[in-house]
Amino acid sequence: MAQQNPAAQAPTKKRSQAQEVWMRLKKNKQAMAGLFVFIVICIIAISAPLFIDYDTQVVQQNIPNKIKPPSAEHPLGTDALGRDVMARLIYGARISLTIGLITAISALTIGGLIGAVAGFYGGKLDDILMRIMDIFLSLPSMLLAIAVIASLGSGITNIMIAVAVSYIPYYARIIRSSVLSIRNKEYIESARAIGTSDFRIIMKHIIPNAIGPVIVQATLGVGEIIISAAGLSFLGLGIEPPLPEWGKMLSEGKEVIRSSPYLVIFPGLCIMTTVLSLNLLGDGLRDALDPRLK
Repeated sequence: MAQQNPAAQAPTKKRSQAQEVWMRLKKNKQAMAGLFVFIVICIIAISAPLFIDYDTQVVQQNIPNKIKPPSAEHPLGTDALGRDVMARLIYGARISLTIGLITAISALTIGGLIGAVAGFYGGKLDDILMRIMDIFLSLPSMLLAIAVIASLGSGITNIMIAVAVSYIPYYARIIRSSVLSIRNKEYIESARAIGTSDFRIIMKHIIPNAIGPVIVQATLGVGEIIISAAGLSFLGLGIEPPLPEWGKMLSEGKEVIRSSPYLVIFPGLCIMTTVLSLNLLGDGLRDALDPRLK
């Protein structure tokens, strides 16, 4: 009698949901390219203090060296105050990424809790919370951010608060729609039957199963937030000098755009590259998290 192959008898280990998503994401070349570029940008930003002196290269003025075109000494040239453009762009990445990531996480956390509570309980509480969100959605996000900054003042923290306030309603509505589709599932009813508290059901069962679409939106939202923060800084409502920030650098470079276009080209390329990488990654995550594409 022929012996059976032990390998054939061994049960195939089932991959977790996260592993399944990662396997599908790896097949998307554009998404992996976006992830690679974003990781490289993050690594360069994090390691900036290792090869750039902040005091002498980023903030210290050197008027005799102002408006110098790209050269071996200054690969991306110098600005109107003689500061190295490349060093300021790299440190600007730290500020822009910090604003984008922290603001997106804050808006996702607050908006997610509001949407989860509204969708889980429904009724009058749902109506009240969603009407409040509708009030915020009725205002243009940039106008709302400008109003918040006008009230609180400029600065990194106030920019994050201003932009987060304008994005909370979007995450609240996405989470609410996901919660409405799963709140009557069998596993939710089972959790209720064994006496699980509403808070635990929301945190352990509702939000984890409704978070997929929000992860995609949050990934895309980081890029949108970076653009919003850069727009506020460009208008003079964001980062105060001498801190380097891409939008502020664009604003400073517009004064000499005809004679020294590199002062706006390079910050613009940084914003475009970062946002494009996040958009490619977000599109890939959307496809990887879509169960219809398994």
